[in-house]
Amino acid sequence: MRQLASTAKYKGFKANSSRRQYLDGFFALIFFQVILLVCVSGPVYAIIGDFDDDSDVDFLDLSRFTAQWLNTCGDPNWCDGADLDFSERVDFLDFAHLASNWGSASSPPVSGPDHFTVFNSNIYPTRLAIGPNGNLYVTDAKTDSVFIYDFNFTITGELRRLGKPLGLALDAQGNIYVGSSERKVVEVYNTQGIKTNTIGLGLIEMPSDIAFDNDGKLYVVDSKKNTVWVFNPNGGVLRSIGRGGTGDGEFDFPIALEIAYRGDPGSQIPELYVADRGNYRIHVFDLDGNFKRSFGSAVSQSMMGNWRWQGKFVKLQGLTMDLDENLHVLDSYLNKVQILDPNTGSFLGYYGDSGSAEGQLNLPFDVIVDDYGDSIVTDTGNKRVEIFILTP
Repeated sequence: MRQLASTAKYKGFKANSSRRQYLDGFFALIFFQVILLVCVSGPVYAIIGDFDDDSDVDFLDLSRFTAQWLNTCGDPNWCDGADLDFSERVDFLDFAHLASNWGSASSPPVSGPDHFTVFNSNIYPTRLAIGPNGNLYVTDAKTDSVFIYDFNFTITGELRRLGKPLGLALDAQGNIYVGSSERKVVEVYNTQGIKTNTIGLGLIEMPSDIAFDNDGKLYVVDSKKNTVWVFNPNGGVLRSIGRGGTGDGEFDFPIALEIAYRGDPGSQIPELYVADRGNYRIHVFDLDGNFKRSFGSAVSQSMMGNWRWQGKFVKLQGLTMDLDENLHVLDSYLNKVQILDPNTGSFLGYYGDSGSAEGQLNLPFDVIVDDYGDSIVTDTGNKRVEIFILTP
């Protein structure tokens, strides 16, 4: 088995790693993690407590803060931002945060558009996307933002006030598409952070995951309407795929999707994979919406009392295809990412276990494989993103 160095590298970010082997040597995995909340380094241009964005903390901010005093709140707006520690209550700890910055003033960013000014920390990493420039984009459903990370995993921007963002994708030009669960649409922001379009108004109920095909068509998983919406590049609706039910091609709370082009260049066959949480399976369609196959079932218990989870699911949450055309399936209850054969659903391997140590997961929300073949997972319960390097 090929060995890897004790120090791994991801796009310029170095971290110590520990080696762990699963499945009698079928997969060797080296884990290392990037802690987004605690260990992130990078520019923060705004001041905590500057509610009116006027670059200082003053009596106008105090007035807005006291209007929320002792209120109980949660996402998406956390008492109009007054719950500074996201404890679900505006109290003396929040006042201490505000008081510590009283009278402080900040300057605008030295570079970069104002629409990407960083105000918050990424405390609830949710969905992932990689832009055409290689930057990593992460939604945060609690801070109501999309955070942008560069090659060194430094926060370089934050797109805010997005209405409980879930699904996330970028087109070839770098425009950002955000599925807003609160507003029940997909919103489009250009490379300067300015909103340029709204898609699916009156159609979409819960845009849990979104993706593009190679022709620029946008696919949106709508969990509450049990369908996948397909839009043209201008945002016009083309079709819907699937409906509620338990039969072939029918959904019960679909939660994630993946569009994969498999096969040799020039003869690739595009397929749409949809994670159907309520039916404990994955459906496969062609891009016209014709059903092709499905696989998976609920986790079961053997006669010996052991749980059989390989190739089975409890709470499907994320999908991605790796460079070897294997399907990675994230289960937020099992705290694992299973590697499956995309044709049959046969179990090939897995990574992740329950816990908070390196390589362990707590309520993971999304998984994506980058151009280096590394798997990136939002480890939401541990408030971090983890990177898994898989070596055959």
